[in-house]
Amino acid sequence: MQGLHKSGTMFLYQLFHRLARARKIAFYSSNRLEPNADEITPDIDHDFCLCPIRTFANEPGPFHDGLRVKRIFHVRDPRDILVSQYYSYGWRHCEEGFDQGRIRQRETIRSMSIDEYVLNQKSVLQPLKLHYADLIHRQPYELRQVVRYEEMVLDFPRWLERVMQPFEFHFPALVKKRFAIRFRNEFRPDDNPQSHKRSVVPGDYLIHLQPKTISQLNEILEPELRALNYDFAGGIHSAAA
Repeated sequence: MQGLHKSGTMFLYQLFHRLARARKIAFYSSNRLEPNADEITPDIDHDFCLCPIRTFANEPGPFHDGLRVKRIFHVRDPRDILVSQYYSYGWRHCEEGFDQGRIRQRETIRSMSIDEYVLNQKSVLQPLKLHYADLIHRQPYELRQVVRYEEMVLDFPRWLERVMQPFEFHFPALVKKRFAIRFRNEFRPDDNPQSHKRSVVPGDYLIHLQPKTISQLNEILEPELRALNYDFAGGIHSAAA
């Protein structure tokens, strides 16, 4: 599963860890207490799940030609990602364990308004556009499956059914029901100021950004928004991926 920071990747880690355990296959992740993502080799000889990969680049890879690699790309409206970054990196993350670089980053963010932050070309917008370029410039045959953060939040059972498909469960309906119940209360904002969860509702940028800022963002991010079927009013053109 590949998805960017501020797209619910810690939740993806929890969910896919449990899905892999239910399917009785190996689970690899950089988020484990003892990270093991680096143990995956191009000629790996067993079924496995790797999650999350916080990039849309072709990582890890390349794999041996004989392997059936199934990639899932998890996307979120880039405008909501920017708003989430501002609050998380500037205000909500606990500073314990921060190095000097992270402390300076936080100080810089706190010196800006949210509108100034999201329009920062060099430090904010260009890195995000480069991340999305790794996805939208792929050849069609390389694009295995695209799912949306917005559907995960608003229609979790349907989203879950889609991301479960590569696991090829023998009784998928039972597994889906089990996990839909297990995570039915997951997508609610947390009032704890140190929580990584804030607002999970799609279109959060419409609340926090000035209309002029939104207009400028729409212009700058137009290639990404059109490629991912996000419209300019906070919605989605089509649920089809």
